Amino acid sequence: MADDVSIGKLISVLHRKSHVYFQKELRPLGMDRGQVKILTYLAHYPGATQGDLTDYFQMDKGTISYFIKRMEKSGYVKKTPNPNDLRIRKLYLTKTGAEKEKLIRNIFSNWTELLLNNFSDEERVQAFQILRRMVKNVGFLNENDHAEEK
Repeated sequence: MADDVSIGKLISVLHRKSHVYFQKELRPLGMDRGQVKILTYLAHYPGATQGDLTDYFQMDKGTISYFIKRMEKSGYVKKTPNPNDLRIRKLYLTKTGAEKEKLIRNIFSNWTELLLNNFSDEERVQAFQILRRMVKNVGFLNENDHAEEK
């Protein structure tokens, strides 16, 4: 290979730059990454439960509960009883939450456009195909694999 920079290093640079970008763009919204993840999830899966969020994000119940309480207090999320099991509350975005989610979606879309600036349509398709293959190649790994190494 002619390039002396490893692909891992380039991915690391993109990862760091994405953190800088999203911190800058999300700061005016007054939300942290955890809230953004949950808001985005609930936009795609209205009526999800805290258990669904715990399973999906592999986070403990206390952390999810903390985020939900903050988001409820901010008026982004509302809980409604599950008619089949009154112990379970379903989570929905409020109008304010849906508006925030739309802003967040635009921020993510702008990041994608920034990354793919000056790419042809064909190159855009290829970039996604290559990245999906990379993700598939390491799909057997999970975050818990590294916990044992430490």
